[in-house]
Amino acid sequence: MTKKNFKQALLKDVVPYAAHAPSYADTWGWIMSRETDIKIKQRIDGELKFLDGQALSAMIGLNKHVGKSLATERSVYTEEAARFIHGHETAVK
Repeated sequence: MTKKNFKQALLKDVVPYAAHAPSYADTWGWIMSRETDIKIKQRIDGELKFLDGQALSAMIGLNKHVGKSLATERSVYTEEAARFIHGHETAVK
């Protein structure tokens, strides 16, 4: 079972998200729950002027590379199971 399939079994709706991480010289991807409108209503009095669930969905599209990578990923990255990170410990001390 992939991480996305596992999360879909637990949550009503999940979406992939990607962002460039300059400190790692790469694009990183995540999977998150998309119950945004419900969460906003629970936490904010009134209405946000810019952000809603649909606007957030439009902002978090994945590039092709990250989408393919997430589709085939099988491990969960944690501090305890850390693997190589580009540039890790390469700075001059």
